[in-house]
Order: sequence, then structure tokens, then C-alpha cells
Amino acid sequence: MTKATNHEYVPDEVDHQLIRILTNDGRASYRELAQYVSLSETRIRVRMQRLIREGYIRIVAIPNLIKLNAAQIAMLGIQVSGNIEKVADILAEYEQITFLTICAGNYEIIVEVAYHNTNSLLEIIQKIRSIPDVKNTDSFVYLKTSKSLYSADPGIMSF
Repeated sequence: MTKATNHEYVPDEVDHQLIRILTNDGRASYRELAQYVSLSETRIRVRMQRLIREGYIRIVAIPNLIKLNAAQIAMLGIQVSGNIEKVADILAEYEQITFLTICAGNYEIIVEVAYHNTNSLLEIIQKIRSIPDVKNTDSFVYLKTSKSLYSADPGIMSF
């Protein structure tokens, strides 16, 4: 663990190794992590608590909504003609939106939405289009997800 000059915590190579392991297996025990990086469980516990406290990682379960038959997923590209951050703040409050990013390109905002049927997808699209400064939306309905970062092999992730 290293510290930056402004007293902000900066993860070191061992922390990055822990993050790579946990990206593949979020349930890895402190014992398993300790063995992998050749440190004591106590030192791993301290590192993990700091990574969590400082906001570098969160340990969560990520349900596969499609497999659970709980929802279908679509991506929406949103063109904004005014205050992008204001529109993003409004969208962030919608419970159907599971991911939101402000980006460059044809769309100022891209969101992922979880929906139960085409009627509920239409409702969320209409709700988004009614936001002031939303110029246009395009929809991309997911048919099959072949790769997701959450299941990435830790060996391919580099920091």
C-alpha cells in the first residue's frame, strides 16, 4: 500500500493483484488471497478493508437478470441538446436504469435498462424522451450476451 503526496491512498501492485483475483472470484477468502500474494491473512484483511473504505472496490453479487427470468436488457443511446449532466442526474434516479455513462460519439449518454416486456420498455423510452433537453433515443435490445467484464479472467486485466 502506498500513499500519494496529498495523503490520498494509492493502490500498489499487491492491491491490483487482489482486485484482479476478486474480479474473477468475488468470494475468494482472505486465506486464498493471502496464499496467492504471499502475505498473511491479517495483512490481506487490512488491505481489503482499505480498498473498500477508499471506494476502489465493492464486493457485491451481480444477478443475471435474464437467467433469472426477472428482466430483459436493452441499451439506449440518448442524444442531449442541453445540459448533459442534468439529464444524467434525472436518469440516474430511474430504477429501471442499471448502468449510465456520459460519453463521446453519436450519443451524449448511454444507459442500460432492465424491463419485463415490450410495453415496459416503451414506457421507459417515452419517459426518457419526455425529459427536457433529450433530443433523440435509439434502442438496442440485447438478444444474447457473449461476454461481460464481470466474468473476465483476471490475467487479462491490467492496471
